[in-house]
Amino acid sequence: IVNEMVGGGFFKWRPGQFTDDTDQTLAIVDSLIENGRYIPQDIAQRFLQWYQNDPVDIGGTTRLSLSQLETGVNYKDSGKLALDMGKGPANGSLMRTHPLGLYFRRDFDKLDRSAEEISSITHAHRECVLACQMASRLTALLADGFSKDDSLELLYQRFRTDSIAEDKLNRATRGEVYPGKIGYV
Repeated sequence: IVNEMVGGGFFKWRPGQFTDDTDQTLAIVDSLIENGRYIPQDIAQRFLQWYQNDPVDIGGTTRLSLSQLETGVNYKDSGKLALDMGKGPANGSLMRTHPLGLYFRRDFDKLDRSAEEISSITHAHRECVLACQMASRLTALLADGFSKDDSLELLYQRFRTDSIAEDKLNRATRGEVYPGKIGYV
């Protein structure tokens, strides 16, 4: 049981200080609440404003993508450019898209599209997009009261025709990690 907030770690965090993942998650939540609807351009702009305020921590793929956005590249292309520059399947977008699972939990088509759009602002790699779609759906299913087992079965049903997604689900359910890979989806 944690009874107090602690700081420390590599970045010498102050107790209660937000990480880059939390900051970006809150940017999504704030956009949804303040606009009363999903506006991906607004979310991208909030990511950019956060980036321009010199965050304590920011992943390399996110940094490269948002630097592209800062030069005027469209938010629909910023993550693709980072991918073209050699950035692989990092986990930055996965860490922030769970609120979409709550917001769109009754409309999986919109949920999948929004997870792809928001992931692709910074992480356009197919594995990143799939991870965001799966995690957001899992959030939706669990929030609607489905059991863990039923939720995983529904994920398998939805993603079974995609070999990459199926591999990810199989590895996750077996508790496997990618040896030597940090921040990989």
